[in-house]
Formats: sequence, C-alpha cells, structure tokens
Amino acid sequence: MLVGTGVDIIDIGRFRKVANKRGKRFLNRIFTAAELSYCNKKIDKIQHLAARFACKEAISKALKMNWSKGLDWKEIEITNNHSGEPEARLTGQAKEAVDYLKIKNISLSLSHCQDYAVAMAVILKGDNNGAYRRTKRN
Repeated sequence: MLVGTGVDIIDIGRFRKVANKRGKRFLNRIFTAAELSYCNKKIDKIQHLAARFACKEAISKALKMNWSKGLDWKEIEITNNHSGEPEARLTGQAKEAVDYLKIKNISLSLSHCQDYAVAMAVILKGDNNGAYRRTKRN
C-alpha cells in the first residue's frame, strides 16, 4: 500500500555556491560521515551531495515530516546497497515515524546532470520490496 511520495530537484550551481560559502560546517550539519566519504571520492562531489540532499528532501516530503519541527538532516542517511541502488538508513524521529507507520520499503531514485539533481522517494507498506514476482501459470 502506498504511504507517500516525494520529489525534489536541486539547482547544482546554487547548491555549490551555498556549500562553498558555508563550507564544512554546512556539509557536516546536513550529511553523515559515510555520505561525505562516498561523495568525496567522486570527481564532482557537489553533484552527488546535491542528489543526496534532494533525496533527503524527497523522503521528508513522502513521510510528511518537517525540518522545522525537529527532524534532523542526519536522521536520513542515503547509502548504496551492494548493487549500487540508493537506500535510506533512518534514525531518530524519521525511524520512529517509519516504525509507527509499519513501513516496509522506501524506494528511491536519484539522478543528476551538470545543472540539476533530482530525487524521488516512494514509501510503501507491505513486504514485496517493490519487486514484481511472476507467478506460474497453469
């Protein structure tokens, strides 16, 4: 069952200006050490950070949670699984909301180009992990 969807798009140039102006303090407030480590290995780390920022926004929208109500940026960590697919690790209020709603799957999609980063989050109850399973025909 669909619980919520969220989409966010980031102007990478604008994000780059903010990151450069506010520096490490800003990045450390928004991203976990694991997120920063992953993105710092990329040729253009800002593109990847912007995509993760958009993803955090998309998840907060899908959960109908608000940053101004105490949700912390680091409570939503964007990682990649063994296949390279993005996954969310939640802690704090975000984890409490997911547990309360009995959410089984948060499906994520991130993309970026030179100018923009976009992310989408689809939050589902159920246990199919969004995978289609074909049944045998008689």
